[in-house]
Amino acid sequence: MTDKAVKKNVKDIVTLSENDVGLAENVITALNSLKTVTTLMCTESSPSASIVLPMKMMILKSMVLSDDDSPALSYYKEVFVLYAAKRTPQKKYIVKKKKKN
Repeated sequence: MTDKAVKKNVKDIVTLSENDVGLAENVITALNSLKTVTTLMCTESSPSASIVLPMKMMILKSMVLSDDDSPALSYYKEVFVLYAAKRTPQKKYIVKKKKKN
């Protein structure tokens, strides 16, 4: 868009509330482990179990619920872990809250 188009349609621009920005920041933080795994896996032509399993555990560890998580972020983490459980056989997937020190 050009500057003129933005100025002309400025009343149509929706701004995010502080809650929306906070939620976006939390989701981005939660997605960082997925980005890391994606980047590492894309560099491998034939990833072995010695690479895949630690990456899987890193993702699951990043999805452990925390007391600091917003309700929306907690829901996202729970859904992610439940979806992962359906896709990969595992004895147990634990979604528990980290204890504050």
